[in-house]
Amino acid sequence: MFEPYQKLVYTVFDPNGTIEDIPENYLTVTYLLEEKSDGILFTVTQGDYSKVAERERRYQEAFNNGEGWNPILVAIKNLVEGN
Repeated sequence: MFEPYQKLVYTVFDPNGTIEDIPENYLTVTYLLEEKSDGILFTVTQGDYSKVAERERRYQEAFNNGEGWNPILVAIKNLVEGN
């Protein structure tokens, strides 16, 4: 789903992983943009891990030792700001 300047939703699957490549093992990623009085709020969600194979391992990989999406969000911020 794509709503310009508001929302992007897509599914993701690791093609290099060992789990079966079936729709039930895909995760949904959602990006939301919300205009606020002091700027734009950018929200990212990923899941639902409870419905996929090897859920705990996949969650821990995404958790990334507590870093989670931070490295990706920093890269997105730099891209948007032209850094």
